[in-house]
Amino acid sequence: SDLLGIPFENIKLKWGDSDDLPVGGGTHSDRSMRMMGTVLYEISKIIIEKSKPVAAHLLQVEENELIFDDGMFVLKDGQQTVDILAVAAAYEEFTKTGGSLKAIWEQKGRIPAFPYGASGVEVEIEPETGSLKVCSYALVDDCGVAINPKIVKGQVHGGIVQGAGQAMGECAIFDVSSGQLINGSFMDYTMP
Repeated sequence: SDLLGIPFENIKLKWGDSDDLPVGGGTHSDRSMRMMGTVLYEISKIIIEKSKPVAAHLLQVEENELIFDDGMFVLKDGQQTVDILAVAAAYEEFTKTGGSLKAIWEQKGRIPAFPYGASGVEVEIEPETGSLKVCSYALVDDCGVAINPKIVKGQVHGGIVQGAGQAMGECAIFDVSSGQLINGSFMDYTMP
């Protein structure tokens, strides 16, 4: 919707079939949106490029005179416009191939993610008992475009808890001579 400037209610989602996938790895964490978000972004660029000659034909201008902005092909002087839905409707007749604006983009392997963040924590430790109290926690994260802010918040909250757990007690301790796990229960492998 955002990439092509098409109202959300005009988009029909067609569910896939796992038989169409040569290989799969499941949906978890941020993987699904990172994969699909990238695919939709790349496909949207292809659709815009495939549409540009048709938009130029409809407006009777050269392709290089057009820019695409918020669902519209706009003449650089701003005087003439045509929306992408009108271009899609004219596409089949213009191309004479019976084709559509269907776009395919393939990504082999994983799509890397490069999140950035930093945390700062103020703690108080009771010297006699060793008990620890988290007084304040500050966090800055750059996660990119937040498609679903609730998921982002959940990921951040989970990261805070996992980071605190690793810092304060989640440590697998093994006997050096036998390799036997010493802290084999949650009584001595403490999690927040």
